[in-house]
Amino acid sequence: MGLEIEVSSDRVTVCQSTYTKNILQKLGMNECKPVGLPMVQGNLTERSNVSKKVNFPYRETIGALMYLMLGSRPNLAYVIGLLSRNLESPTDDDVLRVKFVFRFLSAGVKKLCFKANFKPGVLEAFSDAGFGGCVQTGKSTTGVVST
Repeated sequence: MGLEIEVSSDRVTVCQSTYTKNILQKLGMNECKPVGLPMVQGNLTERSNVSKKVNFPYRETIGALMYLMLGSRPNLAYVIGLLSRNLESPTDDDVLRVKFVFRFLSAGVKKLCFKANFKPGVLEAFSDAGFGGCVQTGKSTTGVVST
């Protein structure tokens, strides 16, 4: 399944480094220049009106990124949600945005770490929201994590 799980006495660590390397290699992005963020501010909200057919496995690539996001990279959820809006008719701009995510992935292996500091009876929750982030619709995006 591509998950690499390490278990120790106080934590469980999950990553998908081999899976990520395979995706990068499959798309010819294994030697791309790394970046520190999965997207540039504002580069996903505005879409060009050009809708010519692109020769790129866009839908399959988004699916591969979703699998990676669900397994070990929840930090990709927002950008993949935005990129998924254009599955039916991706443009060249959409492909460039996906490749930018791959440049982010090429920056290095990230591990998801679950520590054993569970406190019975204590609920921890974290949330974030982008108020009115979509330029066209003015809709907000919200995310919540609870432990």
